[in-house]
Formats: sequence, C-alpha cells, structure tokens
Amino acid sequence: MSNQFSLIDMVRPIYPGTVSAHNANWRSWLTENGGTLYPWASQGRGAHAMADPAELRTSPLAESWYSEPNTERLRRARTLAEHKCISSTRIALAWTLSQPFPVVALIGPRQPDEVRDSMTAAGHRLNEAEREWLEHGTGAPPGV
Repeated sequence: MSNQFSLIDMVRPIYPGTVSAHNANWRSWLTENGGTLYPWASQGRGAHAMADPAELRTSPLAESWYSEPNTERLRRARTLAEHKCISSTRIALAWTLSQPFPVVALIGPRQPDEVRDSMTAAGHRLNEAEREWLEHGTGAPPGV
C-alpha cells in the first residue's frame, strides 16, 4: 500500500484522491494485518529542512501541510534532533520507520547530502515514548 504517511499530517490532499495513512484507523489496520506501508512524502515533503518551523505557514507547502499541530511537531523534531546530534529530517524519517507495522519509506531528496542523511536514518529507531512525544507532545521530552 502506498499512502502518504509522515510525522507531519497532510491537512489537505496534495492531489485529488490522495489518501493519508496518518489516522488511527489506518494505523490499527496496518498493525493488526501486518500490511506493509510504502509511504510517499515520508519526510513531510521537505518541511523538516526549513530553517524555522514557522516558515511552514507561508511556504509553498502551506496549503497541504500547514497547521499549528504540524508546526509544533516540527519544533519537537528539531528539539529531539538537537539532543541526539542529528538532523530533524533524520528524526522525521526515523519516526516513520519506527512504527509498529512494516514501513518502506519513499523519500524525495533533492541533493546528495540529503540522500546520505536519509540513509543514516535507516539504522536509527525511536521508542514509543519518543514517537508519542514527537507526534502529540504528551509527556516529558524523552531524554531531553
């Protein structure tokens, strides 16, 4: 299955008929049935590479990706990335790959450095507390 899935939630479909697997029903189905997800835009279409999470409001990504919860997710990803001394883009991809169901993330790097950074995320997994904090902001920042 190839639905959109990333730490930041697609608030408005990019294209007609676009489906996101971000909601609880999709996640439950994938977990219970062992379905493999091949998510596109698994790093939020470049939102994690922005210099400031507030840029999401005015960027070309705003129509499909801007929401206050997404801006907060970007900020939390940056905080955890600084603590772990890695990029927030790597944190975002690690979040996608650390789900309780099989995920083969599809990425769209624009530069060779982005490919290298993303490849290192393949070996980095987040625990449940880190995933929950990144997505919902609940609990204390793990290890921060």
